[in-house]
Amino acid sequence: MQLASWVLVTSTLVAPSTRPATTDAGVRADEKRPAVSFAAAQQRSTIVTGPVSSAPTYRFGLGGSIVVSNRGIGASSRYWFTKHIGVSAMAAWRPGSEYMSYSPLTGATSRLRTSTTITAAPSLMVMLNETDPNREVSFRPYMGVGAGYIYGSRVAALGTTPGATTTLTYSGRTDQAYAGTEMFFRDYQNLAISAEMIYINVPNSFVNRRSVDGLNFQLAAHFYLK
Repeated sequence: MQLASWVLVTSTLVAPSTRPATTDAGVRADEKRPAVSFAAAQQRSTIVTGPVSSAPTYRFGLGGSIVVSNRGIGASSRYWFTKHIGVSAMAAWRPGSEYMSYSPLTGATSRLRTSTTITAAPSLMVMLNETDPNREVSFRPYMGVGAGYIYGSRVAALGTTPGATTTLTYSGRTDQAYAGTEMFFRDYQNLAISAEMIYINVPNSFVNRRSVDGLNFQLAAHFYLK
């Protein structure tokens, strides 16, 4: 009986001495761990790896163009169904000019004057890539095809008869294909400047064919509303 009492007292005295040691070791281990705040954890969760590339959110834009190759001005609108597929409507006006024409059949030289030429054509556009928000200026190449309406007139002096003139007019259908590049600015996301080459296929019977037919170069600017 005395032996059992002695064992009970001994175990009671030894137990408290071992329990604090375990607690102290746990506290020291916790002190070595870095403190993680909620803000740091949230910041790590928002880190995005890999390149970031996105197209503008706007779809509809209005603008104008300057025909550099054969002098003229125009207006156009663009609407994008997706980031790469859209439609465009272009209209252009080209003033007249004078030139000399020689006829090998009659041997006569005539002074010809081309008058106003008006073209209007809707087209389908395809954008080849997207803008990069990490760049100050992004280049987006595109291409398109379309068909539309053309109208023109020409005043011709008849042979050697002074003051004798005739006016020839033509209106009909024309085809066109074009390719260019739009420049987008990160600080002005609603503005896009374009440089494009446009090929206009004009029928042989068109009176102002020499001033419109073939490859044309133009500059354009569009302001996207939404």
